[in-house]
Amino acid sequence: MQMSQVNLDSLAANIPQQMNFAEMCKSLRTQLGLTQQKMADLLKVDMRHYQKWEYGTHEPSALAVAKLLAIRDQLAKVDNPTNS
Repeated sequence: MQMSQVNLDSLAANIPQQMNFAEMCKSLRTQLGLTQQKMADLLKVDMRHYQKWEYGTHEPSALAVAKLLAIRDQLAKVDNPTNS
């Protein structure tokens, strides 16, 4: 699946409101069809760090969360170019 084909609104609709950060990371990653390594690469973090976030054993830094949100926003612009 191409990143430009991802509709983030539909992804968000599939993420339950009560989901914790670890569950959200895994859900978003799997819905995007990415491996943990690819998601870590997108976030520019070591895969072991990303795995710890997804397993819920460590919380990401504010910078890492900001990177995740920036990637999400960038994907939204690619998916909806008229809204830029």
